Formats: sequence, structure tokens, C-alpha cells
Amino acid sequence: MERIVDTHCHFWSRAASSWLDGDYGAMERDWGPDDHRARSAPEGVSRCVIVEAGSTDAENQHIIDIAARDDIVGGLILWAPAGDPQFAARLDRWQRLPKFRGVRMGFEQHPDADIARQPAVVEQLKELARRGLIHDFLPLVRHLDDLAATLERVPDLHAIIEHYAKPDFDGTFDPAWERAMRRMAENTNVRCKLSLSPQVTGMKQLAAATPAGWPVDAIRPYTQLYLEAFGTDRLMWGSDWPVVEVTTTYTGMLDTHRQTLGVLDPVDEAKLFRTNAEAFYRLEA
Repeated sequence: MERIVDTHCHFWSRAASSWLDGDYGAMERDWGPDDHRARSAPEGVSRCVIVEAGSTDAENQHIIDIAARDDIVGGLILWAPAGDPQFAARLDRWQRLPKFRGVRMGFEQHPDADIARQPAVVEQLKELARRGLIHDFLPLVRHLDDLAATLERVPDLHAIIEHYAKPDFDGTFDPAWERAMRRMAENTNVRCKLSLSPQVTGMKQLAAATPAGWPVDAIRPYTQLYLEAFGTDRLMWGSDWPVVEVTTTYTGMLDTHRQTLGVLDPVDEAKLFRTNAEAFYRLEA
């Protein structure tokens, strides 16, 4: 393969972080594009998409500044508050940024379990759709039925689901996950990332332990369902770097998905690891 696009990485400043509190092990430091490049370049990664890593304007500005000065960054997904009355004004400002592509509202930790169908959130998604912008969804399995219903109401939204919606990967295939994903595959145009990330509730425990890798055999049925239901045109790979460091290495994360995908036709491999990302995130040459 010529090169790879990493659709999911995070850069942050330890001093400006709103969530690092001293208990996150190796993540308790600054992480920037040079750190990413050192790990990703040997794997053939040429560009990445930065996804927000904190719910403050200062953290947004940190990655805006990085995107402006470093060519490894092809696209920028910023944090936006769910239900924000100033949402349109934020988008007006951000759309002046050459690499801005969309937002993430972070459903995983939101205190409202019904966040995916709240009227104010639906209106925000409609505004993104009107502007041709992306929403990167960070749900859990419990959000998926509501999310499917919402995406059916906003059919023009450029939407993508991250991290498989973080099922338990305990060796038991989750029927609720399968039902919701098949519904979205059939009734919406949502894309999915081939990316893995621990649930936030277990992150500190993992950060304090020796990285043990991901359970390939438990993940494989989920990956294969993605291939069957969504097809290779609606999937793309992302590392979740540097969060990946609490479970495996950058190379290990790439290898995990190569194992769960199995042998691919070269055209399909290029779609999953490069061309789908270039098209969806509108990455310039």
C-alpha cells in the first residue's frame, strides 16, 4: 500500500487539559504531531484527522493552532457543546479555518442518556447537514437505537461512528449492537471507523497496567459485520492515538485491524486505509 490516512488521532497539552488529573499514566504529558509522526511514519501514514480531546475552547484552540502549522493534519474535528445556543456562530467562525471539517459532541460521557434524540441536538445535526459538515459520533451501545432514529431524520448529515460504539468485546456478540448497526446500514448513509478505544470508565485502570493488546477473536465478528452490512465504501481506519498507548502500540493497533479484517482485495484495502478517508474528510493532496 502506498500510504495510509489515520482518521482518528488526538493532540493535547498537559497544562491546558480539562481531564488529565494525574491518574492516566503515559498519557500524562504533551502529545503533538512529531510524536505521532515518529510512530506512524514507519507504517506509511501520510496524514491524519485530529479529533477533539477536551471540552473547552482552550483545547479547541490548541489543536486549531497545530492544524494551521503542520501538514500532517489533513482535517480538524472540534468539540461543540450539545444544545449550544451559539452553535451556528461557532460554525461561522470555524468554517473560516481551511482544515475544519466538523464537530464532535461526545455522547459517551453526557449525563443525559437520551442525548442522541434531544430536540436541540437534532437541530444542531440539521445545521451541520445544511452546511455540508461532519459529525463524528462517540456513542455507547446504549445510544445506538436513538442515534439510528435521529440519523433517519437527518438523512443528509455526513456522519461517522467511532470505536464501534465501544461494546464490551467480552466474547459474547452483542445483539443490541448488531440490530442498531444493521438498521443504520440499511436506512442511513452513516460511515463507521475501524477504530478502538477503551470505555472512559475503565481508562485509568488500563493506564496503570501493562498494555495487554486487544482481543482479536472477540473483535473479529464486529469487524466482519461492518464489512457485510456497510461494505468497504463506508468504512475507514483510525488509530485513536495516543490513547492507543494504554492498550497496545501504534503498530499493534494497525495489526489488530488487519487481523480482524482478514485478506482484502488491494482496491478494498486502499479504500479502508486511505481513499474513503480522503473523500469523506475532503483531504487535499
